[in-house]
Amino acid sequence: MNLEKMITLDNNHTVEAVAIFNNGNSAFILDDRCYVLVNRNLQSGRGDKFAFAYWIFPEAWEVLKGLPSPRDLQAANFQSLKAD
Repeated sequence: MNLEKMITLDNNHTVEAVAIFNNGNSAFILDDRCYVLVNRNLQSGRGDKFAFAYWIFPEAWEVLKGLPSPRDLQAANFQSLKAD
């Protein structure tokens, strides 16, 4: 677990981001072997929390294209758990 990549969602769950971008205001997280885009919740005054995005913007699309398959990430995480 990389503490620098930990973010808190609006529901107060803390998760590890796969990628953080857009000046720290957007991130991709992995949920059930799927990438999920979340954005910092600036409009509600809760800038310390991230909310699920309902659309994908061009910068996010470029980041997503550079990420490995979620299946590969899950396999790598499983292998690292087995080694511990």
